[in-house]
Amino acid sequence: KPWITPGILSAIRKRDRMHTKVKKQPFNTNLKNSYNAYRNTLNKLIRKEKEKYYLTQLKQWEGNPNKTWKIIKESTNGRIKDHFPLEEWKNEQGYESETQIVNKLNNYFTTIGSKLAQKISTSNETMVELDEGNSSAASMFLYKISEEEITKVTTTMKGGSAPG
Repeated sequence: KPWITPGILSAIRKRDRMHTKVKKQPFNTNLKNSYNAYRNTLNKLIRKEKEKYYLTQLKQWEGNPNKTWKIIKESTNGRIKDHFPLEEWKNEQGYESETQIVNKLNNYFTTIGSKLAQKISTSNETMVELDEGNSSAASMFLYKISEEEITKVTTTMKGGSAPG
């Protein structure tokens, strides 16, 4: 783990030695309290160093989407939430049951289309009429493209990324 510095490594060893002492003397509350405080401080330090490492990596590979996603997956240990956080919604939104949440979401998604459609202004003018007066002096013309040109362009593209 690249964020583990030699100083952190020696602190980990000290924490482990303290843990061994606590296991040998389980009723020594002073030792247990000092171990817990040391362990918690060390864990905060490790988390901070890990975050700093990944932020540096993200800045370094800012223009490369492949590396960026690889770093994101690595930093989250590949964990992706695959469930809807119903309990969090209950607490945050003040709903009492999962049924209330589902009904609220259902209502939102069944009415959003009509609400957005009402916001769109309607006009009887055609596109040609709307475009009059906005014509540009320059026009655009597309030339025919040969199969060889397409092959040449696609073979020079960098693989494994989303070009464009």
